[in-house]
Amino acid sequence: AVLSLRMRQIKNMLVALLVSTGTPMVRMGDEYAHTQRGNNNGWCQDSDLTWFSWKYAAEQRNDLVRFTRMLIKFRLSTPALRHSEFLSKGDVTWHGTTPHSPDWNSGYNFIAFVLHGAEDVYVAFNAGGEARAVALPSTNGIWLRVIDTNLESPKDCSEDPSKSPM
Repeated sequence: AVLSLRMRQIKNMLVALLVSTGTPMVRMGDEYAHTQRGNNNGWCQDSDLTWFSWKYAAEQRNDLVRFTRMLIKFRLSTPALRHSEFLSKGDVTWHGTTPHSPDWNSGYNFIAFVLHGAEDVYVAFNAGGEARAVALPSTNGIWLRVIDTNLESPKDCSEDPSKSPM
């Protein structure tokens, strides 16, 4: 259970990074969960603590490496995630558990927003320990599930979102 939660949180942080505006900075090894055993500043360590493990990366190929690859592919193919300017008021609509009602003072760690572009992207982050039901904003089309870190691999990131309606 702990390892499953840890992997989900790693995926959550990768999603947060890659849907953020600006240039994402991924540290070599993040794509296969190279944690340096909690050492965030291992520059002076010349040991397996900081060495890139091609063997471990290959073992993770079907899981986190695949997820990271699909997430990068999604970012590159989605114009709403690649703004070259700061977001303006019309570029983003904030939500809470219901459309148009973010609760900025809530003790619960949930936030959602729509990034507007040629195709809108709905992003919801649930950092709480319990499931949260949300009402998707209305749209002229349908919402497709692309990424869901609560699902096990390979269902966590869809190769073909058109086959994953909400």
